[in-house]
Amino acid sequence: MKPIKDIELREDIDELIEQMYNSGGFTAKKFALGIDILERMNREECTRFLSFPACIIATGVRGVIREFLRKKLVDVVITTTGTLDHDLARIWRWEIGKRLEREKNKESSIVYWSWKNKIPIFIPGIMDGAVGSQLWFFWQGNRDLKIDLFLDEQRLSDIVFNSKKTGALIIGGGISKHHTLWWNQFRDGLDYTVYITTANEFDGSLSGARTREAISWSQVGERAKHVTIDGDATLILPFMSVALLRRLRLR
Repeated sequence: MKPIKDIELREDIDELIEQMYNSGGFTAKKFALGIDILERMNREECTRFLSFPACIIATGVRGVIREFLRKKLVDVVITTTGTLDHDLARIWRWEIGKRLEREKNKESSIVYWSWKNKIPIFIPGIMDGAVGSQLWFFWQGNRDLKIDLFLDEQRLSDIVFNSKKTGALIIGGGISKHHTLWWNQFRDGLDYTVYITTANEFDGSLSGARTREAISWSQVGERAKHVTIDGDATLILPFMSVALLRRLRLR
């Protein structure tokens, strides 16, 4: 058993995170462990999933998610319809209809970097949001419009079953979290998992479920490297991301 070490305040962020890992202190150690797991996901032959709800895209954390795509730190994104709502609204504003590639602010967009770096975004609940409603409105006068969700599921299936290993950074909960876990159970679970959540476990909610619950479903592998970090993603994720980029030398 390793002894608990006091944190010495110094300016070096990497050293501070190492001290947090050895501090034995609740979320501090989990935070440091989460960075270790994300680093391993990026250094090994591993298909990397990123799952998050739309609400954080309405905040400045959109920029953090964008950097994950721009720097190719993930291979697959699973999210909700509101991500499109918030992301595209901040590009187009009142000039709906312009092609994204022609937009001067295109490089601030998550959708742009997804397209640019060929990182698929899966939205299993596509109708649940402003984009879904607009599709429905358009369909009223254009009944030849077809959305084939089975093709999305087939592509997601191909990704999962063709992966040597899989790992996931799962922010929050909801359908994006469940869909990420659901598909990975068919390959005996994720090999690496980091949860960031503010939800409680006592009410049986999916959002509050810890990694050990996913292990019981084989959604996370029994021997997986995993951690649940309790806290607000808008606070935790930027610090984790900077630490990860420093380790990978991608800044």
